[in-house]
Amino acid sequence: LVSNAANPFNWTLSAGSNGTFRLGYTASDSKTRCLAYRLSYSRFADYAQSNVKANDTDYFDIELFKKTEGAGNYSVDNFVAEFLNNITCDSTGATAPTFKTGYSWSVLKTKYQSLTTEEKNELKNYTANANGNDEAKCVARYDYIVGKYGVNTYENFMGRTIVNHSKVLGNPVITDNTKAILIIMSVLGSFTFAAWFFHKKKQYDN
Repeated sequence: LVSNAANPFNWTLSAGSNGTFRLGYTASDSKTRCLAYRLSYSRFADYAQSNVKANDTDYFDIELFKKTEGAGNYSVDNFVAEFLNNITCDSTGATAPTFKTGYSWSVLKTKYQSLTTEEKNELKNYTANANGNDEAKCVARYDYIVGKYGVNTYENFMGRTIVNHSKVLGNPVITDNTKAILIIMSVLGSFTFAAWFFHKKKQYDN
């Protein structure tokens, strides 16, 4: 950073426009100087703020934005920690999820909705892994609950694509539909074997 003033003062942040901030200082000549880019010199430096005007073709104003992590600085890390610490899910499917006092699925939905769009999309598209980092564990538990108990009971408020929900947290869950399919396959297998056996027996008898 090049300083054009002979005796520059300390740089400070001052209010810009539309909620932004401008970096600058008041020089020894009492002129306000600010960080800007001058096209003709191809460099960033401190220039007299009076030179930096809207729609100027040589001086370009530099303004700073304050990054916020969701409403009230509530971040993805906060949500993940609350989700993992305040909801218990039995991976065998024997019991439904339980919540600590003050928490529910709708409370967690409200907290999720307080995140920024970027943060919500991060969780929406994160790869689930019960043995991964906290974010991966969070969405793995989320996927399991929504997939196991259905959106009528647990709304898919993240809008995630739920995959392999019968084995997200480790142990396979044999549902009633799975049992019915296994029984049908067993019966069909028995009939097929019986038909083969009698066919062979008839050939032998002849």
